[in-house]
Amino acid sequence: MSAVLTLPTVAPDAPSRKEDSRVLLPLTAYDHIIVSFSGGKDSMALVLDLLERGVPRERIQLWHQEVDGEAGVDQPFMDWPITRAYCVAVAAFLGIRLFFQWRLGGFLTEMLKEEGQTLAVRFQRQDGTIGQAGGIKSKVGTRRKYPQKTANLKVRWCSAVLKIDTAALALNNDPAFVDGCRILFLTGERR
Repeated sequence: MSAVLTLPTVAPDAPSRKEDSRVLLPLTAYDHIIVSFSGGKDSMALVLDLLERGVPRERIQLWHQEVDGEAGVDQPFMDWPITRAYCVAVAAFLGIRLFFQWRLGGFLTEMLKEEGQTLAVRFQRQDGTIGQAGGIKSKVGTRRKYPQKTANLKVRWCSAVLKIDTAALALNNDPAFVDGCRILFLTGERR
């Protein structure tokens, strides 16, 4: 059971201010509900929960971050070979739009980085074209380490660099998402 929070009302004569995005609105208040979709059981449960709550399929989007980089271009390393096709099949079966994002060079290039920058992100825009963002102002550094199980993001970097930052760059650089557009970005997390 979940509680739905609402924003406090503003008096009519109060100056205009931006809504507090930390407050969860009713699901009906969002223009887009984006699910970071790995194809695993947690993100699948999240999508099914949204559908059970009556969220229209046309307002839900599945976003899959390909951690190995661009399919068919970058060397497979971490993603299961079937993952992309599985995500496409699930989205088609559920009648929900699916978008892909990836960091150039993917996991392997980032892991082997030596005195280099974290590369740019490419993503499918809402209009079907491919956008690119980031990779210009990143610090020059050396990674040369496999991500470890720890809370320290200096050594546990995979999700941050290849999923979270990738999705954030796509979301913030797609011209379809303009000011005033209400977006709820969700991830399915194991308890």
